[in-house]
Amino acid sequence: MRPTRPLLPFLGSLALVSACAAPEAPAPIHGEGENGGAIVLFAEPEGLVFNAVLYSSASAPFPAIPRGDGKCVLTPASAMGMTNIAVVDLDLGPAVTLSDGVSPQMAPKEASAGYADVFGARHALPGADRLNIQTQGASFDYLSGFAIPAFGRTWTLTNAGAHDGLQAGTLATITLPAQITQDPTFESAGSIVPGSPANVSWSGGDGAALFHVYAAGAAASADCYVAAGTTRLELPASVTAQLGPGAYAIVDAENMQVVHIAGREVLVVSGADNLD
Repeated sequence: MRPTRPLLPFLGSLALVSACAAPEAPAPIHGEGENGGAIVLFAEPEGLVFNAVLYSSASAPFPAIPRGDGKCVLTPASAMGMTNIAVVDLDLGPAVTLSDGVSPQMAPKEASAGYADVFGARHALPGADRLNIQTQGASFDYLSGFAIPAFGRTWTLTNAGAHDGLQAGTLATITLPAQITQDPTFESAGSIVPGSPANVSWSGGDGAALFHVYAAGAAASADCYVAAGTTRLELPASVTAQLGPGAYAIVDAENMQVVHIAGREVLVVSGADNLD
């Protein structure tokens, strides 16, 4: 079983550290409005995974999201969960519907503790491991997984609506990248030797704007992004040395967009991976 990483899809600050490779890349996304939460939709060999948590208020500003500059954001284990963010969740109604024009799927509202106990996916933003999301009041977390073909398909997300929350409507339209295949050399725990370079490579992922290389060990995690068209990233010794024992790396093909919902900015992260 390959390692996983938590889904913590929105953050308040980034800690940018050493550069990996540095291909030419588009400018970062800079939100100008209030942080409205996040929607995450990913295709995997097993099917489709979805999570959405939107805010009616939050203390975290909208972050600047790296767009394939090849730099790595390192989070030491000692910093994980140390940044508190207070949020009030937005009720979207009983469920969110995902439709590709063929087989609509329903993601029900979950009464959970927020991001801390989502479905254990591996998709995170740089520095998200630092966060301790503190939900004030009721938690409205929409999450589900579906055993259906999902790579390369376009999905429209709509919510049912809530009397004391968001009216029914379309949240976002998302086209997922094609399937990505990672070379397995560095996928397993302990496959990265701390202090030695690790050349992570992959193929596929057509339709993605960037590739997200996530590396983690006992001492730290690192999030690195490279631009579309790239098929490898060498994690330098200066990065792997900080990961500690048990380190590994996994790659996602990703897209990011910002949508405006209820007067706030919501980050939509979509992508594909080959994890099982």
